[in-house]
Amino acid sequence: MSDILSINPSTQTDNYPFPVTIRLDVAPAILKNSRQVVPVMRNGRLLRIPIKSKKAEAFMKAAAAAFEKQWGDRPPIDELVNIAFLFYGSWPDERSMPDLSNLYQAPEDALQAAGIIKDDTLIDSHAGSRRIPVCPYCPDRPILKSGPRKGQHKDSCGKKSACPYVGIDMIITKADRTDIPARAVSRCVRPSL
Repeated sequence: MSDILSINPSTQTDNYPFPVTIRLDVAPAILKNSRQVVPVMRNGRLLRIPIKSKKAEAFMKAAAAAFEKQWGDRPPIDELVNIAFLFYGSWPDERSMPDLSNLYQAPEDALQAAGIIKDDTLIDSHAGSRRIPVCPYCPDRPILKSGPRKGQHKDSCGKKSACPYVGIDMIITKADRTDIPARAVSRCVRPSL
């Protein structure tokens, strides 16, 4: 895990200096519940509680530890923010990447659990977020020795689960809501018939 928290003190806003960049050297994970459901009785009713997958639990534990190490004893951010997530995954190409919307929840929950952001409902937008496949650019891919692609790099280095280049960079900025009144008014105006 790297210690790459960077804060730009020259852009002081109301409560906190922005932008804040946080780096997490853990593979992006999707917080999907596993198929396991635990039956629990509450107030005479049988509830079925889904259990998070082991992969999701491992991500949350590693992320929380890394965030706490980078953030230290700073107070949590308690204003509306934009977080641009850059997800670097061991995906061989664009077709193999997970949905971007599925990747947000895990780091958002970890940011809240680590006390970096007071509540993940303060995340106003994800403008600038991207999924970036690292496999096509990996310097560790071996060169093919035979066949029609002889001399070219393999599509993958073969270390998908242990890739040292995966991770998530998060750039946190103050939310820009200057366009909200105009957008709301334009949405509420009904064309006359």
